[in-house]
Amino acid sequence: MAPSTATTDVSALRTLLQSWEKGLRTLAMYLPNNPVRQQAIEALRDGLSGMWQHLPDFSLTVSETGLVWESEIVLPVQEKSDSLAWTLFQDGLRWIAFSPGVEEEEIITFLGLVQRARTLTDDDDDDLRTLLWSADFQFIRYKVSELEQTSGEPIVATPAADSSERLSSEQLRELLLGDMAGQVEENQGDAEKGGDTQEDAETDGDAQDAVETGADAPTSTAAPKGVVNLAEYESTLYFLDEQEIAYLRDEIRREYDQNLNKNALSMLFDILEEQRDAEARTEVISILGDLLPHLLNSGDFHSVAYLISETQVVLGRAEEMLPEHGERLAGFTKTFSRPEAVDQLLEALEVAAIEPSIDEIEELFAHLTPAVLSTILKWHGRLSNQEMRQTVEGVAARMAEESSDAVGVALESPERVVVAQALRLVAKGGIEGVEDQLVGLVGYDDIGIRNALVPALAAVPSSQAMKALVKLIEDTDPEVRTSAVRALAMRRFRGVLPVLEGIVLGKEVRARDLTERRAFFEAYGIIAGESGVSKLREILLPKLFWRSVDSDTRGCAAMALGHVSSQAARTALQRATKNRDHVVRSAAMRALRQDGP
Repeated sequence: MAPSTATTDVSALRTLLQSWEKGLRTLAMYLPNNPVRQQAIEALRDGLSGMWQHLPDFSLTVSETGLVWESEIVLPVQEKSDSLAWTLFQDGLRWIAFSPGVEEEEIITFLGLVQRARTLTDDDDDDLRTLLWSADFQFIRYKVSELEQTSGEPIVATPAADSSERLSSEQLRELLLGDMAGQVEENQGDAEKGGDTQEDAETDGDAQDAVETGADAPTSTAAPKGVVNLAEYESTLYFLDEQEIAYLRDEIRREYDQNLNKNALSMLFDILEEQRDAEARTEVISILGDLLPHLLNSGDFHSVAYLISETQVVLGRAEEMLPEHGERLAGFTKTFSRPEAVDQLLEALEVAAIEPSIDEIEELFAHLTPAVLSTILKWHGRLSNQEMRQTVEGVAARMAEESSDAVGVALESPERVVVAQALRLVAKGGIEGVEDQLVGLVGYDDIGIRNALVPALAAVPSSQAMKALVKLIEDTDPEVRTSAVRALAMRRFRGVLPVLEGIVLGKEVRARDLTERRAFFEAYGIIAGESGVSKLREILLPKLFWRSVDSDTRGCAAMALGHVSSQAARTALQRATKNRDHVVRSAAMRALRQDGP
């Protein structure tokens, strides 16, 4: 970076660094959810964003007296206990640089590590340098006072390599397994050779001569102290046999496949169950509460499901559990089953922010309570992943079976998609106890909802539901009327007969389309039975020429008679097969081929 002596730059940088020291005190005093802490974090970010208007980046020399920029102390050391510069100097940092982008997350992490380093004791294994190294910063570079053994230059902590160049745990495991397989092949090759080659013997002889004459032996430069010499560990014929290689391979695979989060949870639950000390249990429960959102955010649904299920086990098995401890443990399931939490979880799954397996999702969702049924139904139609949608559908069906009250709440939802999905659940499962909510939807202004309401009412075996279907056969929409009358015919609900007979024998029905007209006539034939034969016969075979009936209506009457198992109905149909009207004749023949109701 080119030197700059502008007074404004120095002043801006000094103000920024002073705000960092204040921020350190704030981070130490307030919890993460405190508004004062959040305001301080925003102020730190805003300060850095403004700094990039003055400087493209900046680097600071760390001295015993303060932080130096362009040969000028911009943050002097005053009180060592509160001094940012002294903390950096004391832990060996001698130079540090910050680049644009650090204001997003890394500056908060950096200051948090500095504050943590202040609390470390001599018994701790970590110091500020190891904490910074573990953070793997991308926009912060620094130099420490330690010297490398070879060059004598300060060690520079450079930004981490691109993530695409790093080996994942899976790649590392395959590499280790591959190396062991190669070791077996190498051992077999050495065995086939049967010993050293002549060239190796000559080399060994030269080395021996050099020792005897005092000349320099043809060996490599001695490795520095602490550096492993791989030549000392060359494989031999008897290094490892195939069985030992296979054992190591299996152990490596087992080690990498195990869920460390679940192991940690198991240890915490063991402590919770075995330690009866109230203070110890309070601390463990607090840790578990902190882990729950962390595991959810990381997508480790298997561990979350284990945490919730094991909580129920411990509640029933732990001795001398205090009531407040039991309430906090039971609250884990309630916290996870809050509609807001489930809504955020499903949104993260949809946008692929986390990508667990379907098995993990099913295992986790098994612990959801019916209280979130409406949220589940809302997301069912939004999910683009077909497997995910089927999983959510299964969860919703399970909740509907467990709680009809939750279904009732969903039916009363102001969101159309929730109501529609709830109606499908009722139609599929025949859920009882929601008749009042179903009846309340008869006047719903959405035709799609009224169409979905019909099979839901038909699936509920109650007179209240059947009476609601009777109202729907007079709906303004022909599809709703048709499906409603078919549902009543399927249930053979005789309470609809007066209304149905008035429609079938009236003239208004003749203006309706053929599909609806036939559905009404067939429903009348099924429900009225023998009592309706005479009226249907008059329509099929009118005696008076002035009382003309169109061919389609007469054909519908024939189809209705086909559902009546009586000799009178059969005789009327046989007469109609000789009628000159082709439509009537064809309908009568089809009706005769029917097996009755």
